[in-house]
Amino acid sequence: MNDRIRELVLDHKPATAIREAAIESGMVSLQDASKAKVLDGTTSIEELRRVIFMDEDH
Repeated sequence: MNDRIRELVLDHKPATAIREAAIESGMVSLQDASKAKVLDGTTSIEELRRVIFMDEDH
């Protein structure tokens, strides 16, 4: 979290504004990061699905 994002949070700005600021600051979404891991062979699509759709018991 940088100063700009901290200020947006403290000012109770909408989540869309905070997300936009985070992306501008270089944030990579979990969805984009996980796609990259599948594409570069770090993990498989099956593993990604297993983790994303884990049972609530785990």
